[in-house]
Amino acid sequence: MTKKLYLYLPLILLFSFTFSACQKNNLLGGDKDEHGCIGSAGYTWCQEKEKCLRTWEEDCSQVPQDPAQDILDSSLKLFDGDKVTLSKDQKLKWNLDKGVDSKEYPANAITISDLSPDQKNLLSRHLLDSGFSIDPNNVSAGTVSSSTGYQKGNLVCQLVEGYQGEESDINKGLGKLYLKLLCAEI
Repeated sequence: MTKKLYLYLPLILLFSFTFSACQKNNLLGGDKDEHGCIGSAGYTWCQEKEKCLRTWEEDCSQVPQDPAQDILDSSLKLFDGDKVTLSKDQKLKWNLDKGVDSKEYPANAITISDLSPDQKNLLSRHLLDSGFSIDPNNVSAGTVSSSTGYQKGNLVCQLVEGYQGEESDINKGLGKLYLKLLCAEI
């Protein structure tokens, strides 16, 4: 019996050392990459932020989220590209309290030119469907243009509707309809 034990003892020891060595390599957290990120814990290297992070907890992108630009981008998709112009560094004048107190905010804008009457309501419906409500303090109407203000939390948009062309053509109803949507955070 002791002879059998001496025969199997080296095999048992060899097996146990091999098994423990394999287990050490497969431990949770034992799989660091060249940046020190632990893949088994969900960490990956983010070059832009130069750190390990979990992408479901933190976005790797350095670009801050801009809800005003997001609504403009989603509005751009409603129209043909050749009729749409994007403008940056605009000013949006927003009435804070029944027109008594107003303030200008930096804004970006899109302008859509040469619209059909059916297309003019697309932007208004899009804003309302996106959770905006009309702000009665920021509605105005004139003979050549009108403006409607929309608000969703601290995000505001102003939709300007007007006509382009010679004054005599506009008075005859022959001007071309355009929309300008300005959005900003207040």
